[in-house]
Amino acid sequence: MWSLRSDHQKWDAERNHFNWPLGLALDAQDRLYIADSCNNRIVRMTDMTGAGWQTLDNLDHPVSVRAALDGRLYVGLAYHPGLHLYSSINGDGHRILETKSGPRGILTP
Repeated sequence: MWSLRSDHQKWDAERNHFNWPLGLALDAQDRLYIADSCNNRIVRMTDMTGAGWQTLDNLDHPVSVRAALDGRLYVGLAYHPGLHLYSSINGDGHRILETKSGPRGILTP
């Protein structure tokens, strides 16, 4: 099970708590991605019970996330310009794509 918190206190990732979740996305396999901003991570769950919980950690306040059909993740960070591209939830293949708008304006690739 998981819970929601919104008072800017960081909780242990193993306790399955969200702290300022801002962005949501679904991938082609109906897995849910959550930009858990104040826990500095993207969370992927296979269903709403929290099963299959995986994280992409050490991000600086992610505010948006999109999952491409090929499994890539596009992440917008609150304090960093550009669109951050990851090959997978494991954080592989990170690169920054330049955008004209801020990170909050992510479009589906």
